[in-house]
Amino acid sequence: MNESITQALRLGLGAAVLIHGVASAASGETGARALVEGMGAAVERLTYEGVLVVGRDGAMETLHVAHTHDDVHGPREHLMALTGVPREVFRSRDAVTCLAPRGVNHCLRPGDAMLGLPGVLPLHQESDEQEASYRFLLDGTDRVAGLPCHQVRIQPLDQLRYGYDLCIHEKTNLPLRGALLDGEGKVLEQFLFTRIAFPESLPGERFEPPEEDGRSVQRLSAVTPKTPSGEGQDWHLDTLPPGFRLQAAGLRRMDVSPEPVHHLMLSDGLATVSVFIAPAEGPESEQVRLLRSGPLHAASLTRDGRQVTVLGEVPGETVQRIARALRFSQEESP
Repeated sequence: MNESITQALRLGLGAAVLIHGVASAASGETGARALVEGMGAAVERLTYEGVLVVGRDGAMETLHVAHTHDDVHGPREHLMALTGVPREVFRSRDAVTCLAPRGVNHCLRPGDAMLGLPGVLPLHQESDEQEASYRFLLDGTDRVAGLPCHQVRIQPLDQLRYGYDLCIHEKTNLPLRGALLDGEGKVLEQFLFTRIAFPESLPGERFEPPEEDGRSVQRLSAVTPKTPSGEGQDWHLDTLPPGFRLQAAGLRRMDVSPEPVHHLMLSDGLATVSVFIAPAEGPESEQVRLLRSGPLHAASLTRDGRQVTVLGEVPGETVQRIARALRFSQEESP
């Protein structure tokens, strides 16, 4: 065979392999992204009940989880701790209620105050932000709680967010296993279903908090929506970390404050960060104070008579940038 033809065939074969590899990678990313998008709908709309193990801060907690959805109430959840402090959490779109024995000061845990599985589950999915901030990869299949699932890896493209490893049920798109990872791949938080069922329905009374029964009660009301852009408010956001946008803004009643506090929710398409604005009780200091509990970071400062607290399962640099981005008008808005 002519040497030039042989060389051309080799080049053509190499190009074909390269094109196939690129096409497969693109197909894999598209498939992984589709699974994650389907997961968000599954977590909100499916009826399911099971036993969930959650690991954070070197400790494990076992929870009984029940979830339902209907057109009247929307999604509702009931979590009951099977290990440690015997607490119960009732969650809906209107409120979060936590019941625990008298003397337990901190009933709610990180992740309890959000609808969806505890802790590590990304639910605020905005495709534009995702594409600029994350890479999605399919990583084969596995079995969790006896059910087949697709393994999906979500890798951050910078140091301002965490990554996720998920195993998403083939039939329902519900995540059966999940982990939150730092930039070096270290597991910060994880969950795993050990048993799960998908009944057609669950009794509605199981999702209603009981009347006073001697236990201590901690409640968070839902956000009272206002203009998401912040129009008409005395605050505004300067330059945010790349990919993060304001998703909701409003007022929220909390047990720790006699008055409703301003609550802003920001997201990069997967991670969610909350900003709370309340009247300052101490001297002003624009120095950002940073606290950490596992993957959860909190940044706080006082500015223009307000106490600003930024909270989210993101790296510390991210909450600090968001805290510094918040500015206030010199005069109260009417």
